[in-house]
Amino acid sequence: MSQYRRIVQRRPVLGAFGDQLQKGLAEDQKLLKRLRRSAVVSFEQLQREGHAGGYDSVRRFVQDWRRRQSQLPAEAFIPLVFASFAHVGNFASYCRCVSTQRLSDGKSKGSGNRKNGNRYLRWAFTAAAQMARRFNSRFRSYYDRKAAQTNSILATRALSNKLARVCYYIMRDQVEFREELTAH
Repeated sequence: MSQYRRIVQRRPVLGAFGDQLQKGLAEDQKLLKRLRRSAVVSFEQLQREGHAGGYDSVRRFVQDWRRRQSQLPAEAFIPLVFASFAHVGNFASYCRCVSTQRLSDGKSKGSGNRKNGNRYLRWAFTAAAQMARRFNSRFRSYYDRKAAQTNSILATRALSNKLARVCYYIMRDQVEFREELTAH
Protein backbone atom coordinates (compact mmCIF):
# COMPACT_ATOMS: atom_id res chain seq x y z
CA MET A 1 0.00 0.00 0.00
CA SER A 2 1.50 3.32 -1.03
CA GLN A 3 1.59 6.21 1.37
CA TYR A 4 0.20 9.60 0.34
CA ARG A 5 2.71 12.44 0.36
CA ARG A 6 1.84 16.04 -0.30
CA ILE A 7 4.38 17.53 -2.71
CA VAL A 8 3.21 21.13 -2.68
CA GLN A 9 1.77 22.71 0.45
CA ARG A 10 -1.33 24.72 -0.42
CA ARG A 11 -1.25 28.30 0.71
CA PRO A 12 -3.85 29.23 3.32
CA VAL A 13 -6.95 31.01 2.13
CA LEU A 14 -7.36 33.78 4.65
CA GLY A 15 -9.16 36.29 2.44
CA ALA A 16 -9.68 39.63 4.16
CA PHE A 17 -8.20 38.16 7.31
CA GLY A 18 -4.87 37.83 5.48
CA ASP A 19 -4.72 41.58 4.93
CA GLN A 20 -5.68 42.16 8.55
CA LEU A 21 -3.05 39.70 9.76
CA GLN A 22 -0.39 41.28 7.56
CA LYS A 23 -1.27 44.73 8.90
CA GLY A 24 -0.99 43.47 12.47
CA LEU A 25 2.37 41.85 11.76
CA ALA A 26 3.67 45.09 10.26
CA GLU A 27 2.58 47.00 13.38
CA ASP A 28 4.20 44.36 15.61
CA GLN A 29 7.46 44.67 13.67
CA LYS A 30 7.90 48.16 15.15
CA LEU A 31 7.64 46.83 18.72
CA LEU A 32 10.29 45.20 20.85
CA LYS A 33 10.57 41.50 20.14
CA ARG A 34 9.16 40.45 23.51
CA LEU A 35 6.06 42.63 22.96
CA ARG A 36 5.15 41.20 19.54
CA ARG A 37 2.16 38.91 19.13
CA SER A 38 2.86 35.24 18.59
CA ALA A 39 1.11 33.20 15.89
CA VAL A 40 -1.15 31.72 18.58
CA VAL A 41 -2.24 35.15 19.83
CA SER A 42 -2.79 36.33 16.24
CA PHE A 43 -4.87 33.21 15.55
CA GLU A 44 -7.01 33.76 18.66
CA GLN A 45 -7.54 37.40 17.68
CA LEU A 46 -8.64 36.38 14.17
CA GLN A 47 -11.02 33.79 15.65
CA ARG A 48 -12.65 36.47 17.81
CA GLU A 49 -13.16 38.52 14.65
CA GLY A 50 -14.84 35.67 12.76
CA HIS A 51 -12.07 33.65 11.08
CA ALA A 52 -13.22 30.03 10.76
CA GLY A 53 -9.92 28.56 9.47
CA GLY A 54 -7.39 26.56 11.41
CA TYR A 55 -4.32 27.58 13.37
CA ASP A 56 -1.92 25.90 10.94
CA SER A 57 -2.87 28.22 8.08
CA VAL A 58 -2.27 31.28 10.30
CA ARG A 59 1.04 29.86 11.55
CA ARG A 60 2.27 29.21 7.99
CA PHE A 61 1.20 32.71 6.91
CA VAL A 62 3.05 34.30 9.87
CA GLN A 63 6.11 32.14 9.22
CA ASP A 64 6.23 33.08 5.53
CA TRP A 65 5.71 36.77 6.27
CA ARG A 66 8.54 36.82 8.83
CA ARG A 67 10.86 34.95 6.46
CA ARG A 68 10.16 37.47 3.68
CA GLN A 69 10.75 40.36 6.09
CA SER A 70 14.11 38.92 7.20
CA GLN A 71 15.28 38.85 3.59
CA LEU A 72 14.65 42.56 3.04
CA PRO A 73 17.75 44.78 3.10
CA ALA A 74 18.58 46.16 6.54
CA GLU A 75 18.92 49.84 7.33
CA ALA A 76 21.75 51.40 9.28
CA PHE A 77 21.88 54.84 10.87
CA ILE A 78 25.08 56.87 10.77
CA PRO A 79 24.74 60.34 12.29
CA LEU A 80 25.24 63.09 9.73
CA VAL A 81 25.62 65.83 12.33
CA PHE A 82 29.32 66.29 12.93
CA ALA A 83 29.16 68.87 15.71
CA SER A 84 30.61 66.35 18.14
CA PHE A 85 33.27 65.19 15.66
CA ALA A 86 35.63 68.13 15.30
CA HIS A 87 38.38 65.90 13.90
CA VAL A 88 38.50 62.70 11.91
CA GLY A 89 40.12 60.92 14.86
CA ASN A 90 37.06 61.64 17.01
CA PHE A 91 34.82 59.95 14.45
CA ALA A 92 37.19 56.97 14.15
CA SER A 93 37.17 56.67 17.93
CA TYR A 94 33.36 56.80 18.01
CA CYS A 95 33.33 53.98 15.45
CA ARG A 96 35.69 51.96 17.72
CA CYS A 97 38.24 51.77 14.93
CA VAL A 98 41.17 52.92 17.07
CA SER A 99 42.64 51.54 20.28
CA THR A 100 41.54 53.22 23.49
CA GLN A 101 43.55 54.58 26.36
CA ARG A 102 42.26 56.29 29.44
CA LEU A 103 45.02 58.17 31.15
CA SER A 104 45.01 60.32 34.25
CA ASP A 105 48.18 62.00 35.42
CA GLY A 106 50.18 59.77 33.09
CA LYS A 107 48.74 56.59 34.61
CA SER A 108 46.55 54.12 32.76
CA LYS A 109 43.03 54.05 34.19
CA GLY A 110 41.49 51.39 31.97
CA SER A 111 41.28 50.10 28.44
CA GLY A 112 38.90 48.47 26.03
CA ASN A 113 35.92 49.60 24.01
CA ARG A 114 33.12 47.98 25.95
CA LYS A 115 31.21 51.19 26.66
CA ASN A 116 32.88 53.63 24.28
CA GLY A 117 31.49 54.65 20.92
CA ASN A 118 29.09 52.67 18.78
CA ARG A 119 29.57 48.90 18.60
CA TYR A 120 27.36 48.61 15.53
CA LEU A 121 29.59 50.98 13.56
CA ARG A 122 32.60 48.89 14.56
CA TRP A 123 30.87 45.81 13.20
CA ALA A 124 29.83 47.66 10.02
CA PHE A 125 33.31 49.01 9.32
CA THR A 126 34.90 45.62 10.01
CA ALA A 127 32.50 43.98 7.54
CA ALA A 128 33.21 46.77 5.04
CA ALA A 129 36.95 46.20 5.49
CA GLN A 130 36.51 42.50 4.70
CA MET A 131 34.63 43.34 1.51
CA ALA A 132 37.01 46.15 0.53
CA ARG A 133 40.08 43.94 0.78
CA ARG A 134 38.40 41.35 -1.44
CA PHE A 135 37.12 43.64 -4.18
CA ASN A 136 39.38 46.72 -4.27
CA SER A 137 43.03 46.36 -5.29
CA ARG A 138 44.15 49.53 -3.47
CA PHE A 139 42.59 48.38 -0.19
CA ARG A 140 43.95 44.88 -0.76
CA SER A 141 47.53 46.14 -1.09
CA TYR A 142 47.09 48.28 2.05
CA TYR A 143 45.76 45.23 3.93
CA ASP A 144 48.63 43.04 2.68
CA ARG A 145 51.20 45.62 3.76
CA LYS A 146 49.68 45.85 7.27
CA ALA A 147 49.30 42.06 7.55
CA ALA A 148 52.99 41.63 6.73
CA GLN A 149 53.88 44.06 9.55
CA THR A 150 51.57 42.62 12.23
CA ASN A 151 48.81 40.03 11.78
CA SER A 152 45.54 39.68 9.87
CA ILE A 153 43.33 40.87 12.74
CA LEU A 154 45.25 44.10 13.24
CA ALA A 155 45.44 44.58 9.48
CA THR A 156 41.64 44.32 9.27
CA ARG A 157 41.31 46.84 12.12
CA ALA A 158 43.71 49.23 10.33
CA LEU A 159 41.70 48.92 7.12
CA SER A 160 38.41 49.53 8.98
CA ASN A 161 40.01 52.65 10.52
CA LYS A 162 40.97 53.82 7.03
CA LEU A 163 37.41 53.26 5.80
CA ALA A 164 35.98 55.16 8.78
CA ARG A 165 38.28 58.07 7.96
CA VAL A 166 37.17 57.99 4.31
CA CYS A 167 33.51 57.98 5.40
CA TYR A 168 34.15 60.95 7.67
CA TYR A 169 35.53 63.02 4.79
CA ILE A 170 32.72 61.91 2.46
CA MET A 171 30.03 62.94 4.94
CA ARG A 172 31.78 66.12 6.08
CA ASP A 173 32.41 67.38 2.55
CA GLN A 174 29.14 65.96 1.12
CA VAL A 175 30.90 64.27 -1.81
CA GLU A 176 30.74 60.86 -3.44
CA PHE A 177 33.45 58.24 -2.93
CA ARG A 178 36.58 58.75 -4.98
CA GLU A 179 39.77 56.71 -4.95
CA GLU A 180 41.75 59.84 -4.06
CA LEU A 181 39.99 59.97 -0.69
CA THR A 182 41.85 56.84 0.41
CA ALA A 183 45.06 58.89 0.54
CA HIS A 184 43.84 60.70 3.70
